[in-house]
Amino acid sequence: MVRSIGKTMVQGKNYGPQITVKRISTRGRKCKPIFVQIARQVVKLNASDLRLPSRAWKVKLVGEGADDAGGVFDDTITEMCQELETGVVDLLIPSPNATAEVGYNRDRFLLSPSACLDEQLLQFKFLGILMGVAIRTKKPLDLHLAPLVWKQLCCIPLVLEDLEEVDLLYVQTLNSILHIEDSGITEDNFNEVIVVFLQLKVRSYDIGMMRRGKESQRSLEESDGSHPFSFGFNTGTDMDGEI
Repeated sequence: MVRSIGKTMVQGKNYGPQITVKRISTRGRKCKPIFVQIARQVVKLNASDLRLPSRAWKVKLVGEGADDAGGVFDDTITEMCQELETGVVDLLIPSPNATAEVGYNRDRFLLSPSACLDEQLLQFKFLGILMGVAIRTKKPLDLHLAPLVWKQLCCIPLVLEDLEEVDLLYVQTLNSILHIEDSGITEDNFNEVIVVFLQLKVRSYDIGMMRRGKESQRSLEESDGSHPFSFGFNTGTDMDGEI
């Protein structure tokens, strides 16, 4: 990879194309997040123009006297990472373990499966560009993504432990369903004991077993298909479009 990066690196330039960023509100109009402003401009640029060893683009701050000699570029990268992790830009969500306060990776983030609008998908594309820029400039992004996300980005197959590391309660529940007969539940009493059967995405909304308040009865045989190995990882497949 190092050789490939070196061969495709643009030499002889201190910075790439210029983009503008507005951080100061005027006339009572709130500025859009820096991530959104830069994403809209950078995704339109030629990728070959961004392959620099330092500043992939030069930042011009509207209404500010600062000239970007490198510091402004770094500052905006830092601010964009903060916007992503604080929810100012709605692309990342805390891991389910963080919400439930159990298990590992409570300080890690997943790609939001509900961020599927065209503009949001373009923003995910820009996030990928940011990762590429970080590799070329050797300046890591201050983003705390869960290991599961990195494995998907590298096309590494997921295993059950990957899901457990971000959503412990979900895996425990599914394993309980897999061995539901051990609890004395049979085909005859299944619908009496299991009154409501929901399958949740990483942001806690149902995906079809109950829609608009209408219950869908399940059988014991059907419940076996709710194990992650049967229907594909819930957390992983939720993020396929964003990946």
